[in-house]
Amino acid sequence: LYKGQAEKETRATQLVDEMLGPGANTDGLTYSVLLGVIERLPSGSGRWRAALIDRHAASIEQTIVSAANAGAQHAFDAFAALGRYISLERPEMFRSIFDGLPEVELERLQSDRERAARAEIFCEAARLSPASAVELREKARAHYLAIVKPMQFHHQRHAELLIDMGKPEDAETILRQKTSLDTEWLERLMARCRLGQGDADGALKWVDSALAKLSAERFRSEFLELRHDIRSALGEEDAVMDLEAAVAASQKENERLRLQRKLDDLRVGNFSPPF
Repeated sequence: LYKGQAEKETRATQLVDEMLGPGANTDGLTYSVLLGVIERLPSGSGRWRAALIDRHAASIEQTIVSAANAGAQHAFDAFAALGRYISLERPEMFRSIFDGLPEVELERLQSDRERAARAEIFCEAARLSPASAVELREKARAHYLAIVKPMQFHHQRHAELLIDMGKPEDAETILRQKTSLDTEWLERLMARCRLGQGDADGALKWVDSALAKLSAERFRSEFLELRHDIRSALGEEDAVMDLEAAVAASQKENERLRLQRKLDDLRVGNFSPPF
């Protein structure tokens, strides 16, 4: 109820502390309540989100792992949502939770919700495991392909996976045939597809349109970094301004450090663009 209401952040924080803090009295609280709280933590603003996740990391890990091993599907949903944040910001926490999850064969999954959650988890695990990234991404793709009635978000994430697999042309086919291409997220992916296929001019049009639609400020850094990469591919001398703006806009600690290193390397001539 308090999600997105800045004036309720103090009360929301208090409630999270009461449920996940040391010595918390969880009598009467089902896994669904605790996992629902965990699932929504990544949608908070930068410092608020990071502080809560850091403060309750042990409780979050224990809740997800124990719930998953007890057969609670919601545990995978919560980890899928949380994983998109902690895979890059708290990688050791992600690995610890991932390693504690029970293995389930794809054929045994009964619902699209289950298949989608596991696909998401495998996608994020691949980012942290270069040695097994190919295998993990193939598992993720198998889970996306097994979804019986995919929604637009499933197509969006499947396309993003294909881009990460070095298949931007296949990703573009999914985006054009299976989605409406009417959101900033889909347009951002189209920009990545065009860049990956050597069409930086087309990519710039897509990312400019995506930025014009973007309202969630906590994601602006990601869009600006992509715009920098595209403009760099076009040889635009002031492309660095987008990278500087991305650093300023970042609400994630590790992301901001990575962007700053990228900017520093660029200024001393050591940066090689990712294309």
